[in-house]
Formats: sequence, structure tokens, C-alpha cells
Amino acid sequence: MTEPETADIERLYQTHYRAVLRYLSRRTESSDTAADIAAEVFLVAWRRRSELPWGRALPWLYRVAGYELANRRRSARRATAAYLRVGNDLATQTSAEPAELAEWSAELGDTLTALRELSGPDQEVLRLAAWEELHGKDLAVALGCSTTAAAMRLLRARRRLRAVLQESSVQGSSVVVTRQPEQQGDHS
Repeated sequence: MTEPETADIERLYQTHYRAVLRYLSRRTESSDTAADIAAEVFLVAWRRRSELPWGRALPWLYRVAGYELANRRRSARRATAAYLRVGNDLATQTSAEPAELAEWSAELGDTLTALRELSGPDQEVLRLAAWEELHGKDLAVALGCSTTAAAMRLLRARRRLRAVLQESSVQGSSVVVTRQPEQQGDHS
């Protein structure tokens, strides 16, 4: 990278950082979150400096900030949804007795323990299918393989998880082990 490009990015940062930070501060719950996202915005600007419209840099930075903010919010929603599905799904959808809640909690703990015993790729395919609700072509794209290969990886990972659960005399969580997609195929 040449010096003028470095100087241009430094000037861009010095000129527009406060404006981007204000933009984000008005749209986030904390100044720390706004500062984190602003850092991500300027990282994107650095990476995509060849595409950056230098004459209209601030609006472009605002657009990037909007995308980064949306990504952060989607991630938070997915994390909450995953927790509700996996960590608290049964407890929040029924009026169970305390003993049942304790049993479900233990079952989830056993399933998560068994999941940790699997290889990294097996854990990832199971998490993508169960927690992120990816199936078919979407799962294949996330895994970087064909739809058939993704389906086989998921099938084999589920079998291995069941085997680990059976070895430890634990019944698996239906959310992780037996949950089947309603519809195979592209969810886009």
C-alpha cells in the first residue's frame, strides 16, 4: 500500500469519525456499542478503500454504519432466539412444574456436554441446523459445500451425537438431535 492511500484513510477517519460515532450513538443503547460499530465501519472502509467514493465518503460511511448496525441487531436477535429455542424453549412455552423444568435443564446440559465431545465440524453443522435454522441450500452455502454434502454431514453429525448421548446413558434433546426442517431446500 502506498503512503497517499494511508494518509487518505487517516484523513477520512479524522474528518468523519465523530459524525459516524454520533450517527451510531443515536441508534444504539450504549456509547461502547457505538464505538465498537464505528471501528467496524472504518475497518470496512480500509478494506474497501478502492470502492470508496471519496467525494461522498460520509454518506457511504453512513450506509456502511447502517449495515453494520443491522448486522449487530440480527446477531443479537439470533442469539436470543437460539437461547429461547435451546436454552429455555420448553420452559417458556409451557407451564411446567419445577421438577419438569429441572429435568429439561439437565437434559439440555447433557446434550450440550455431548455436543462438546464432537469434532468442531460436527458441532458447527448441528448448530447451523438447530440454532440458525439453516437447511438445504442455505446450509450448503454456510458450510461451503454442495447441498448433498451438507445433508450428509448433518446426518452423520446427528448420528454421532446420538451415539455420544447413548454412550453416556442420556436421552438427547429433541431440539438438537431429532429436529427436522419443515421444508428442505432454499429458504432465500
